[in-house]
Amino acid sequence: MEGKDFFPDQENWSVEVKISLSLFDGFATKAQIVQAESGLERIKNDQKQVVNDICIEVRESYLNLLEAEEEVNTMKITVTQAEENFRILEGKYQEGMATNTEVLDAQLLLYSSRLSYYRSLFDYELVMATLDKAVGNLRL
Repeated sequence: MEGKDFFPDQENWSVEVKISLSLFDGFATKAQIVQAESGLERIKNDQKQVVNDICIEVRESYLNLLEAEEEVNTMKITVTQAEENFRILEGKYQEGMATNTEVLDAQLLLYSSRLSYYRSLFDYELVMATLDKAVGNLRL
């Protein structure tokens, strides 16, 4: 096949290909590479810091949860003791061996113990929510 088959009226034809290649860009490419590497390193460092912060938050939340759980258990014991104290003093009062004031004090101690117990339950749930948030597990 000759060129005349495609273009019978023309004696010759040509094809042009243009390639543009920058031989020297004043080290701009090198500077862009260095800048990109620096940005990547900064992002990696930021990521490490975020991971460290999360680990610290999870650890602190877990330790706070253990403390809150211990407080709940302590308050349960305190309430049980206050209930027993009130029951004993009420019995003594019925037998005339305790005063009205002693019974009222025991009742006040019982109510105060129950209030502290419920506060400890609230604190436990609050700390649990903080831990859930720290590990990315939100309970709704």
